[in-house]
Amino acid sequence: MDQNIGSGCADLVSAMERWYHSGTTAPLEQVHAWMASDCRDAQGYLWDCLFEHPGRLEAPDLSEIVAFGSCYLERCVIENSETLYADGRFSACDTLRSWFQRAWNQREEQNATVVALRDLLARLCCRGDEQITDVVMTAVLEHLFIQPEIREFFRAWEQEPMLASVYRDALTLSDTWDVFEEGR
Repeated sequence: MDQNIGSGCADLVSAMERWYHSGTTAPLEQVHAWMASDCRDAQGYLWDCLFEHPGRLEAPDLSEIVAFGSCYLERCVIENSETLYADGRFSACDTLRSWFQRAWNQREEQNATVVALRDLLARLCCRGDEQITDVVMTAVLEHLFIQPEIREFFRAWEQEPMLASVYRDALTLSDTWDVFEEGR
């Protein structure tokens, strides 16, 4: 893990840690300031709070959370440079899977989130980077595609030249889970 985050970034993360340990609720103005930071470690710290401890902050609108989380996780997948607070490629994809599943289970309220995450996954797979596509398939899609309704939600990928093989390969991988479960 890379521990060299730069002094400005380290100061920001230290301030965020002090806030968290104080037990207070971060006001929306502060949350917006943190969201605007380019510091990936601060983004990671904030994302963890938004995703795992949402009661600790005055929550931004869902659309702001989706935009922030999508940008942060996409950056982590592309840069693949895990630090103490910022996700590496695999853990970012695992978070994308978990976030998608949470949103899917509440899709009446979070349909826009589910669509945004599907679009993000498509964008990552269309980059032409085999390593990124592989981790999206193995950390996200193969697990999501266990559910037939989610398979159907992604079915349009079959018609997209850059996504058709990803879709088929992810289906094949998810089908191995059925075989594994039958063998137990």
